[in-house]
Amino acid sequence: MSEGKAGPPARSITRSDLEEVIRRAVELSLAEPDAQERLSEEDLLRIGDELGLPARSVWQALYERPTLTVQPAAGDAALGSPIVSSSRLVRGDISVTRRRIEEYLAAQEYLTVARRTSDELRLIPAEDAISSVARVFARPKRRHYLAHARRVVVGMHPLPGDEAAVRIEMDLNDQRMQQRRNAYAMGALAGFGGLFFGAVMGDALVGGAAGEIASWAGAVTAAVPSAWAAFTGWAKRFGHTRAEAQLELDGLLDRLESGERLEPPPAPWKQRLGLRRPAS
Repeated sequence: MSEGKAGPPARSITRSDLEEVIRRAVELSLAEPDAQERLSEEDLLRIGDELGLPARSVWQALYERPTLTVQPAAGDAALGSPIVSSSRLVRGDISVTRRRIEEYLAAQEYLTVARRTSDELRLIPAEDAISSVARVFARPKRRHYLAHARRVVVGMHPLPGDEAAVRIEMDLNDQRMQQRRNAYAMGALAGFGGLFFGAVMGDALVGGAAGEIASWAGAVTAAVPSAWAAFTGWAKRFGHTRAEAQLELDGLLDRLESGERLEPPPAPWKQRLGLRRPAS
């Protein structure tokens, strides 16, 4: 009796390899000539279920993708994207969640709703005199980024089980443009310094007709790396801005997810002052 051909040996992968395998499988699938252009939410959930992924994780991954875009400009690759976003799955009535976020952003971050849809709020800084003055003193630019963002988007999508996928994005393009100008200025200053230093050193070390050629060569050799080093050094500062803005968004959504007040905790000196008040 002939034995049937054995199938390919079963192979398992570690969780750390899962992301790489899925990414490659998606690339191969999209390369097929009959690949679908779009997948429905039901198809995505079914695929996730077949891969053993929890539905909550699939929903969060689906709705946490930023929607804001910014036109690229020269030098932006060194600075990074100005769009900062964060998302959570929040339990509770979605209408209550929407109202809490909107009231907080209006009252504490001095934003106003520019456009409202069933699942999204688009806000911009309020331009009335009181909000403009309060924003300067209560929300300084170096510590508070939501209040000074060019645009803020709040996306909310209801999910089964009395949950909502909540996403907040902010556009820090104004801050990135300012940092780009600073980086170009420092790069130009360093480049001129390199030109002067290279020219002087080339002429001093060689002298004569050859010294003139050496001075130009030295100037260019010193100017280019100096300018680039200064530009990239200042451009990296925007990375710190992004990190601080990300921390602000994450803290806000952490408080929303846990059901706490959306206002950040008071400063330590205010907490100590409250502890010292006599009991009534």
